[in-house]
Amino acid sequence: MTVALAGRPNSGKTSILMHLTGTVQRPVNFAGTSVERMESSIDVGTARLRAVDLPGITSLSPVSRDESVAIEFLKEAGAQGPDVVCAVLDAVKLSIELHLLRQLNGLGRPIVVALNKQDVARRQGRPVNARALEAALGVPVIETDGHTGAGAERLREAVIA
Repeated sequence: MTVALAGRPNSGKTSILMHLTGTVQRPVNFAGTSVERMESSIDVGTARLRAVDLPGITSLSPVSRDESVAIEFLKEAGAQGPDVVCAVLDAVKLSIELHLLRQLNGLGRPIVVALNKQDVARRQGRPVNARALEAALGVPVIETDGHTGAGAERLREAVIA
């Protein structure tokens, strides 16, 4: 099973990849630098989970080479493309993130949301009610913490389900 980690730049995709698969990656946070996708795999029970960390995108209309790499993979048909899209959303910028999520939903693939940076949103006094968001969106929403790895196991289970 292949899961594509998609989201805006600096939403925490690489941190989620590392916690999902137990690997160490070297994230690069400068525009235009993450032109290649990173991949890592892990065995989960009898399933093999291949996680693909894509360069950050702001929409499904590419404006740079790195966005083109991500969008081409997301739109890839058949066995070459992802089975599931994990939309990594920054809880602090949720109103902006939802625009991208709507576009990702239009791809017709199953979606799981990793609601990241909830700790920052709480410190700012703007926490997101993950259960209410899940009910409104109709897709699984899992709170994650890219620093500590909290929520990674639940996210892994949701992706496989």
